[in-house]
Amino acid sequence: MGCGCRGVSEEDLVKARVEEQQSRADKETVDMRRTVCRGCEHSEKRKRSDGTLGLTTFSKCDVCGCPIAGKTAGAAEVCPEGRW
Repeated sequence: MGCGCRGVSEEDLVKARVEEQQSRADKETVDMRRTVCRGCEHSEKRKRSDGTLGLTTFSKCDVCGCPIAGKTAGAAEVCPEGRW
């Protein structure tokens, strides 16, 4: 199961993301999704400003390639691994 982002044109992805931005998930949902992503082996961990490794604004999902910050905030988004 995947989110379908791979193989889609950059222009179509941008259009889809703009539409999704209009339908944002509530804070509780976003927080839950990001907690799941923090513990996922497929999330790209980067060095943060405090020197620790973790999710940053630029972290991506290794499965679908989407930026985690945006993916977890969209109301209609789904985890490509089915974790949320």
